[in-house]
Amino acid sequence: MSDFDNNKLGKDALPGIKADDVKDLEGLYEAILTLKDPNELHMFFRDLCSVNEIYSFLHRWQIVKLLDEGKNYDEILKELTPDSDDLGGTGVKRNKTTVSSTTIARVKKCYVNPYGGYRTALSRLAEEGRDPAGDKN
Repeated sequence: MSDFDNNKLGKDALPGIKADDVKDLEGLYEAILTLKDPNELHMFFRDLCSVNEIYSFLHRWQIVKLLDEGKNYDEILKELTPDSDDLGGTGVKRNKTTVSSTTIARVKKCYVNPYGGYRTALSRLAEEGRDPAGDKN
């Protein structure tokens, strides 16, 4: 069974998940769907996740966007690996986490799946005329 056989909620939603946990997972997703804008989502995810977990989500989304722009592995690694502590000469310190080759490979494996969540999100953003970078059009 491939990773892509488990795209639906149910007993196989995640490896080893219990039936009661599936209901709670669905409840979590329903709670997320009630949030109305990026600020509400940010507040929710700051409560739900550690800062490093949010950075992990961010890095994966950055990889998706770069893949969607046609960038290859080396270009993605170069773009997302900090050369210095200073973020673009702004004096702002960047988060020390970097993307790994494993993360890029995992994201790409999911990205190439035409029925996956990344493709769904990118398609819907495009349909709505919204920028995946978060810029409001």
